[in-house]
Amino acid sequence: MLPPELLEYFPYTKFRPKQDEVIKFIYENVKKRNNVLLQAMSGFGKTISLLTSLLPLIQSEGLRLVYLARTHKEHERVIEELRAISQKGKKVMALALRGRSEMCLVSEVARQDDYKTSLEICESLRKESLCKFYLNFLSRRKKYEELVEKINPTPFKAEDIISFARKENICPYEYAKLILRKSVVVACSYVYLFNSAVFPKFLKQLGSSLDELILVLDEAHNVPDIAMESLSDEISIETINNAILESKKYLMSNELTTYLKLLLSSLSKLESLMTFNETLIPKDLPLRIAKQALKLDFDFLVEVLKEAGEMVKEKRMAEGKLPRSAIARLASFLERWASSIDKDYMRYLLYREEGSKRTKIGIIALDPAPLVAPLIEESYCTIMASATLEPMDYYAKLLGLRDYVKINVSFQLEPWRILVLVTRGITTDYRKRKKSMYLKMVNRLREVIQETPGNVGIFAASYDIIKGILSAGFLDMVRELGKPVFIESPNMKSYENDLLIKGFKSYANKGGAVLLGVQGGRNAEGEDFPGNEMQTVVVLGIPFARPSPSVMEKVKYFNKKFPGKGRLFGYVLPAIKKACQAAGRPIRKPDDEGVIVLMDYRFLSKNCKDLLPKWIRSNIVIVDDKEGELERHIRSFWLKRNYRT
Repeated sequence: MLPPELLEYFPYTKFRPKQDEVIKFIYENVKKRNNVLLQAMSGFGKTISLLTSLLPLIQSEGLRLVYLARTHKEHERVIEELRAISQKGKKVMALALRGRSEMCLVSEVARQDDYKTSLEICESLRKESLCKFYLNFLSRRKKYEELVEKINPTPFKAEDIISFARKENICPYEYAKLILRKSVVVACSYVYLFNSAVFPKFLKQLGSSLDELILVLDEAHNVPDIAMESLSDEISIETINNAILESKKYLMSNELTTYLKLLLSSLSKLESLMTFNETLIPKDLPLRIAKQALKLDFDFLVEVLKEAGEMVKEKRMAEGKLPRSAIARLASFLERWASSIDKDYMRYLLYREEGSKRTKIGIIALDPAPLVAPLIEESYCTIMASATLEPMDYYAKLLGLRDYVKINVSFQLEPWRILVLVTRGITTDYRKRKKSMYLKMVNRLREVIQETPGNVGIFAASYDIIKGILSAGFLDMVRELGKPVFIESPNMKSYENDLLIKGFKSYANKGGAVLLGVQGGRNAEGEDFPGNEMQTVVVLGIPFARPSPSVMEKVKYFNKKFPGKGRLFGYVLPAIKKACQAAGRPIRKPDDEGVIVLMDYRFLSKNCKDLLPKWIRSNIVIVDDKEGELERHIRSFWLKRNYRT
């Protein structure tokens, strides 16, 4: 039984299995300032469990809670649970905070695809006093400060703030900052923690130091990738070309133009050295060009580029154009390059992404720990929660955690609810990707689709695998079975993908459809398919990265950091994590039922099998490499299911 101080914050009449156990565990450990790793499947009620365990401590110790998650939906879930808690009389001031550009009422800012461009335009409009919403807020700031002071503790969604600001004709983000100052709970994206430019401003606006904050990292399996992305940056070769054009048109600076041309020429020469569409760039390349060709100190050159970029923006605004500058973007990128050059976990890369002809220059982080570990160490304490943190000790080691406790409450499915099949004879191993293998994949996929009464999701190891099965007659095969096919593409916009998924799900009770996507993609990780929305999922191959220069650098780096385990941390774990995320799409609650087909015999190797979550590992059935075997297993499962229902 939970103590009264916790029950006061739990708004529901009964607990889900083990929910009270988790609430008590977190409460007792956070009181001791222990960091907590929590693994609990979707449908467990993680959000309300975390809030119930943390709010009493926040109130009694004068702390604040920052709840970090990737999506607006997850942020709003926090606010919805706080509103449920408020019905019990425990009212809390809280805010679901979005980024400035995401809340902006200026159409030129809001419609930009690149958030950096959005912020650049927003900053210029404010600087030049051209944003009426910002000016209106400044002129009435005292009024809104007084208004916020009088507001009773209320959980605000971002849309509440935007709606109010639209009526008042003021900047939503500036008004949100006033609410933020009073909020005890803030739900926001990881940018507010991991972006080195944003985080100090966030703390200042919040009015708290990091050691006064309890951090919740939700969907924490994403944290390593998000942290490394935050440490990284990229621009395209096209940006340098545009910078040259800007220099000629607006600045007429021979020195700048010379530097930019030499940089472009040096990078173009490196393109011929690409293997697997990438090659490493010597870390001192842009510095060497500045020194040898122009006799300039690199830091001084970056400052010159920054000033030049601002001049370009001003001249473009005078022409009635958006205040954008390729020179300014390049200056920001080179400044990041200079600041990272002495860090052993950073690399510099020239590459082309799969399916793209654009060449990019990247500053790439190999390790999340240098960013994540100090933040967790300095916070009051941190809770990392996800349905897929196993193996939990490896996860902690990757992030550099030293002191932590862990609790795993993943549900154990009744055996008749789940069938996990691993197929022999099929693999996406690079060395065996021949037409005969793709034809075999299509034949096995036919057995799966034919024997599944409803929707089937297929998540391939890469877009190359999708191309391979399409060339082997996949579409004709599915059409013969009479099921529609919905295919994810790498360049889909969010609204296009939303329509794709809506269409796929609409067939859940109408004979079923087939969704074809990739592991690690938005639908394999960010979308749930409970109930009949995906009865069978096929994990087609293991998404091991190609042995490219950047991957080999990562393995080498982790081998130095964790002797003998470089391949595990730099190569195997990231791939298995993606595969497991895809495998879990149809099983989101204890009463869900479904078939998981791991279509690659390498899942049976000890290196891979031992890294699978227990609920998958303990239910594996091996399917022999014989035509009809897969069909037989799946038919039997769904016949039994129909009998039970």
